[in-house]
Amino acid sequence: TLRLYHIDGKSNNMVTSVYLKGTPVQTCSFYVSLNQGPLQEQKIFSGGRRRYMHSWDIQTSLLPSQNAHGSMAKIEKFSRLYGHEESQRSFEKFKVAHFYNSSTNQSHGIILLQGNNGWINILHATTGVWLMGCKINGVLVDFCIDYKPVTGNKFQTILIAVNSYSEVWEFNLTDSGKVLRRWKDD
Repeated sequence: TLRLYHIDGKSNNMVTSVYLKGTPVQTCSFYVSLNQGPLQEQKIFSGGRRRYMHSWDIQTSLLPSQNAHGSMAKIEKFSRLYGHEESQRSFEKFKVAHFYNSSTNQSHGIILLQGNNGWINILHATTGVWLMGCKINGVLVDFCIDYKPVTGNKFQTILIAVNSYSEVWEFNLTDSGKVLRRWKDD
């Protein structure tokens, strides 16, 4: 069960909740798109030791309802990375970030899934479609995202990954996951 609370420092009332059947929640993350106005996405992603994850659209769930029974939560299930099942057996460890697509001149969200054998699979946060994968040697210990400003509202999304041999890898996701640098950090 995922629960949202209004934190006011006094009563901290629960706003809403949703029960995800058969899904133990291992990782949960908020995502807010960079778009302003009615096109802004506000979602909660959750995943457990399963071959799928859920996307909960909280913007539509928290709107006043048209009916007397309350609003229905809009929940999508992302599963099956066709052609990439061997590199992604579980959706339990992931991070959410922003991505600027220079060919469309638009930004959107991405989900970075910690996969098997040093793989990090990157999905489109709205559709759940596989965009690319980045691989390091050895066992992936952790990864994070950094952003490099270019001009105006444009930016590069940089993936930084560390393996169990203390090697640090930097990938430019904006340039199709090209390796920028690799070094050993004792």
